[in-house]
Amino acid sequence: MTPPAERWGVLVLRVWVRGGDPATLRGHISQSLEVASQRYSIGMAQGIPEILAVVRTWLDSYLGHAARRDDPDHAAETDT
Repeated sequence: MTPPAERWGVLVLRVWVRGGDPATLRGHISQSLEVASQRYSIGMAQGIPEILAVVRTWLDSYLGHAARRDDPDHAAETDT
């Protein structure tokens, strides 16, 4: 029996400030919960709290997605 392929997600965060002013911090976010699906979403965030919220939400979503994927009961439900 071959072990299942390892699945992985990706989040790319590009940040910058305008005119050297930290208050203008912006983030460009590209993300996918499962790279093999070739589905990505792209978004923007402004300021540290908003950028961190996007990263935290993505991590929570990834962990939930991975747990559901690895749950044999869930896999049986989605295979039908």
